[in-house]
Amino acid sequence: NHDRFKNIYFWRTHLKQEIDYIEEKGEKIFGYEFKWNKKNFKVPKKFVQSYPNCVVKLINRFNYLEFLKN
Repeated sequence: NHDRFKNIYFWRTHLKQEIDYIEEKGEKIFGYEFKWNKKNFKVPKKFVQSYPNCVVKLINRFNYLEFLKN
């Protein structure tokens, strides 16, 4: 992990809306949704309302190597 420490979470509502993987680095939050065969997805509205400054990215078969390298 190259001495890069992160707090790791997931997010899910009672209605089963979710973000698969969340990293907290310092004061910034990054969300990731894993969908192997999809080119896009919709971030749940509740998540955007709760974490308006969070960047959420889709990780799929086209960009997973980039995600793994970071």
